[in-house]
Amino acid sequence: MVLNTFTDYPYDYMVIGLNDPGSTVVLLHEPGDLEVTGIGDTSIVDDTHVETLIVSEGYTGIYETAFDFAFRKLKKVYLPLTLTYMGEGAFIFDCEQQIDFYFDNDDLTMADGAIESQYSNIVFHCRQDSEAGQYAQARGWTVIETVTGFCGEDIRWSMSNNTLTINGGGKLEYSTAPWSDYIDSIYTVQLSDSITELPSYAFKDHIRMNSISLSSELSYIGTGVFKNCINLQNVELPSSLQTINTAAFEGCINLHSVSIPDGVTSIGNSAFLGCASLESVNIPSSIYDIQPLAFANCTQLTYIEIPEDVCIIGDTAFDGCTDLTIGCYVNSAAADYAQEAGIPYIYLDDIFLAYEETEVVLFSDGPFAWPTYLRPVITPAELQYTLPVRYESSDGSVEVAEENGFAYGVHPGTAVVTARYGDLITTVNVRVLGRNSFLTLPSSVRTIEAEAFSGDRRVEAVILPDGVRRIESGAFANCANLKAIWLPSSLEYIAPDAFTGCPDICLYMRLDDEGIGMDYAQQHGMKWEPIEDI
Repeated sequence: MVLNTFTDYPYDYMVIGLNDPGSTVVLLHEPGDLEVTGIGDTSIVDDTHVETLIVSEGYTGIYETAFDFAFRKLKKVYLPLTLTYMGEGAFIFDCEQQIDFYFDNDDLTMADGAIESQYSNIVFHCRQDSEAGQYAQARGWTVIETVTGFCGEDIRWSMSNNTLTINGGGKLEYSTAPWSDYIDSIYTVQLSDSITELPSYAFKDHIRMNSISLSSELSYIGTGVFKNCINLQNVELPSSLQTINTAAFEGCINLHSVSIPDGVTSIGNSAFLGCASLESVNIPSSIYDIQPLAFANCTQLTYIEIPEDVCIIGDTAFDGCTDLTIGCYVNSAAADYAQEAGIPYIYLDDIFLAYEETEVVLFSDGPFAWPTYLRPVITPAELQYTLPVRYESSDGSVEVAEENGFAYGVHPGTAVVTARYGDLITTVNVRVLGRNSFLTLPSSVRTIEAEAFSGDRRVEAVILPDGVRRIESGAFANCANLKAIWLPSSLEYIAPDAFTGCPDICLYMRLDDEGIGMDYAQQHGMKWEPIEDI
């Protein structure tokens, strides 16, 4: 069937409306039960909105005066591989803007006058030696050596001037890259904003590609999608991305930096394996797991910050990163990983300090008012708050800074603080504790339920409010870092296993306490200390 006019059902043959500014028209090969193979006389009337025309695969002919003076704002025309003939006056223009024609079929026959314009504004993307190329050259029009094709439903690719351009929307679909014959000529890749998925190995071994512009709606990149792109230097991943799959950038030896957007939840196995030039990576708080070998052998990666929200880090995630230091948080998965792997690390917490002489923990961000006898006697009231100690390295190095009259250095697990005021200079050894290590409970609490804080390694100090009567089975079991708990005189019951697995805990209670705390400590062989007040 040859489509001659749109008088009866004009929109049945196209998708995307004619009346939208800047719109795209796709001429369908099989609208409904029909099969359309040709476009005949005055098929489309004058329109002032359409900028892109896509003729679907299946059309074999565009005949005389099919589109004469039809689209006055047209900028791009994509013609299918099945198109074999274009008749006289098929396209006639009297507009001044540049119009690009993309040809798939090198054997297309063009009648004299098939495409005409009053201006020299036509650009052909085709082979120079094709009939279309010779047609353009005879009229003095620009010819850009180009090959094109489909790589998904209504997704087209074109290759010219060492640039691979992919236009359309949705998921790229192919088993072997249709542009595989031109891989060695591809230096730049540009994806239109509506591309949502890249299949596995989509650009694997594109060894000359040095840059890629990803679409703003891209949500998925498959396994090995950029594997061994050895000249790729920088990648800006869009905020729509959710997962970085296995081996996505493996072997990209010249990749210098990558910004992982917030919203990505997982970094796959070997995702950046062997990226030997990688110097900068940001890990957003949305990341849940970093899988084995994810950054292995990234030998130029010297520092990376890992949020405390990251829960799983594969045991070989950073193997071979010989100069790496990890920025992490106290009692986080990253801190555990660094310690177990022997990788230098620093804490990113606002560090809290505890005096070794009294084992008393000082905190600056809570409402609790410490009793007078526990306040440091050498520190003025305005300076009793936590110093912003920022560094603790596992290799024993010392970082020095000054803040609020203090000079301090931080060693693994300890800090040396020198207080200067007036003529007095005093040095105090303190312990370094981490954020969230101090637990306060509301005054309304009466019972600490069974296993309420079991296994919480963040907790280092607890004050139970007056009114708490019961501490049930395993309430603080295996809180391995719990050092101190203040017990109120209101306690009536403490389960025998309430503090199992807390080897360093010390129970604090009032001197005049008539509660059960002292008896409990003695019966279970636990450390305890009397205090005057809480």
